[in-house]
Amino acid sequence: MRAYPAPRGTPRIKLDAMECTYPLPETLMQELARRLAREPVGRYPDAEAEALRARIAELHGIAPE
Repeated sequence: MRAYPAPRGTPRIKLDAMECTYPLPETLMQELARRLAREPVGRYPDAEAEALRARIAELHGIAPE
């Protein structure tokens, strides 16, 4: 595959910023704040993802290993 130049110009929609110009609903902001307040956000997640693996295994009726 050969490299090709990206066309110049002003795009109609900016897709590289992952931004939303609309504010989140207040109820959603409150729920996010409530959930974040009880999580240890300064810690690394479980590298083995044991809780996630257990839940997925439970949903599919299989062993979590």
